[in-house]
Amino acid sequence: MYEVDRGVSLVSDGVMPSEAAAQATSERVLIVEDDQAARVGLEQLVKSWGFVADSATDGQHALDKVTSFRPSIVISDLVMPRMDGLSLLRALQTQGADVTTLLLTAQGTVETAVEAMKEGAYDYLTKPVDLQRLKSCSIRS
Repeated sequence: MYEVDRGVSLVSDGVMPSEAAAQATSERVLIVEDDQAARVGLEQLVKSWGFVADSATDGQHALDKVTSFRPSIVISDLVMPRMDGLSLLRALQTQGADVTTLLLTAQGTVETAVEAMKEGAYDYLTKPVDLQRLKSCSIRS
């Protein structure tokens, strides 16, 4: 999990947060996750990499935030109440939002991964998330 308030280190790749901040850009990342601990942890992790980050509790909340926050990257859980990650991905495309979307899930199947990629997701990562892969995807996008 990504909980920083419970003593889990956010530095999994040997780069200290201050170094990461100096290396990264000021791109905006929106974290969409219904689990509060995961949401807070991911937001703090992404900030430690030097990104500007905000969060939303579900896909509908994320759509409300996209207009004002204007992220270049959306990292979203797949299974959430009100609006799931695939529905969010579709809605962002319908709105013409110029965002890169990464989907995360604990209940991943090959079928959902294929569907997500066909729908335009940049990547599809299973939980527990490989933090190095998440960082690489965020920086590459």
